[in-house]
Amino acid sequence: GKTKPRDFMLPVRAAVEAGLMSRLTFEDYGATGLMNNQCESTYYDYLKEDKIIHQFVSHYVDYNISAAFLSLLVSYGLLKEYDPYLTSLAAIAVISDMMPLKEANLALLRQGITNIRRYKFLPLKYLFEANSNKPIKDIDEDDISYNIVSPLNSLGRMCRGIETNNAVKFLLSNTDKEVTRYGNFILDINKVKKEKIKELISSLETYEKDEKIIITYIPSIDEGLVGIIANTLLSKYHKSVIVFTDKEKEEGILVGSSRSCSPFNMLEMLTYCKDLLIAFGGHKNACGASLEKKNLDKFKELVNFYLKDYVPQKIKEKTILLDVEEINSTTFSIVETFGPFGNDNPPPLFEINVDPSRLFYRNGHSLTKVNKDGRIVIFNYESAMLSLSRVTLKGNLKKSYFAGRYSY
Repeated sequence: GKTKPRDFMLPVRAAVEAGLMSRLTFEDYGATGLMNNQCESTYYDYLKEDKIIHQFVSHYVDYNISAAFLSLLVSYGLLKEYDPYLTSLAAIAVISDMMPLKEANLALLRQGITNIRRYKFLPLKYLFEANSNKPIKDIDEDDISYNIVSPLNSLGRMCRGIETNNAVKFLLSNTDKEVTRYGNFILDINKVKKEKIKELISSLETYEKDEKIIITYIPSIDEGLVGIIANTLLSKYHKSVIVFTDKEKEEGILVGSSRSCSPFNMLEMLTYCKDLLIAFGGHKNACGASLEKKNLDKFKELVNFYLKDYVPQKIKEKTILLDVEEINSTTFSIVETFGPFGNDNPPPLFEINVDPSRLFYRNGHSLTKVNKDGRIVIFNYESAMLSLSRVTLKGNLKKSYFAGRYSY
């Protein structure tokens, strides 16, 4: 199987040398509806449409695709084929850049996962197996997010200068020695990142339930960590979040990263506050911004004014009733055909009615076998549930690998 692509930087160098500055056609790159950059730029008025490629400005598609996707299409124009490894790297970027899983993005991610399962690319296999004991032939979007994207992103978050090039060297490695050398460096940095994030999160204040948005300032931390902290707070409080810290080497300037809790549109809110911002950009789910530190309180006041009449839209949950005996490989295979799941393509939510006497309870958690292959896993519930005559559970169907066998 393939362990690395041909010269990974060839498309980039060739594009620069060829002076690709004019508007490119679909025929040039052998695809339809493809052009982009990963952000919805807030500076359209300054752009000349015949000199750029952008999914909105150039009127190609009406949703975000990542810059890696565009690079893949450029590589096709130069190599005259979609290299499986380059396709897989572009697919990984769909997850890392939080792209909407629809149409071209969904198709790209599906193909990327298929390639990784088939070719077992050496660098990707190394990261995956360092954090998972299941076979790479069954890798899925969650594995890519936690076991590949997270370690690779750690270099950009924690390293500066030439050290970040180790990620490129790692992805181009085609021997066990090279993969181990650069892979261990990446894993060590990722471990440091996790410990630092845990320390920072534990030091933050507790936020009130009635706060519509969390805006927090953490002095003098690594700029690369603010996005991860924003993600962590979003998951913990289920609220939109903006995290600011001091910009390196620019006294009095703050840089921030934001994450929005659906269906709130973060980009629209920052656009409303643009007069107080030095720069901003992104999309509805994730943005970056900078402002003068002296304007932070004014920014919070303006955000609160913007949100004064905002009432979070209640999204009615659509569930599928499932019998406990249907928690099995057959049902999972049907669900899997609609994946991969993620941003704008959530997994189906199932509803199961169970007799509490069948649930095994210990220390707020439950891991209960309900049939030959099926298990129900519940976190953080009260033992009082066990006294009820019937319990309705809502959740997603997952495939779990442990001790050499799968359960659902």
